[in-house]
Amino acid sequence: MRTQNGQNVCTNCNSATHDVKPVSKISTMLFPSQVNLLNRITSCGLLELIDSLETIHDLALYHSHAEINEHEKIALLDVETLWEALEQMVEEV
Repeated sequence: MRTQNGQNVCTNCNSATHDVKPVSKISTMLFPSQVNLLNRITSCGLLELIDSLETIHDLALYHSHAEINEHEKIALLDVETLWEALEQMVEEV
């Protein structure tokens, strides 16, 4: 989520009760930016992110009367692919 001035807001990042699994269990080398992304996703509400991506997808696909071109269909498929991968992360955690 972003504020009006473009800053990222994470409602769960400072929660002391949130269970964060260490990313260090990954067996292959990751770039620091990839580790940062995984840490941010897992600590800032994975289930909330999944719900947001699914909501955006459904809103664009099912609640819009605008025609969707091929590029937009691919973008919606990418969003679906992302939330499905995040769901797999939830199952593994």
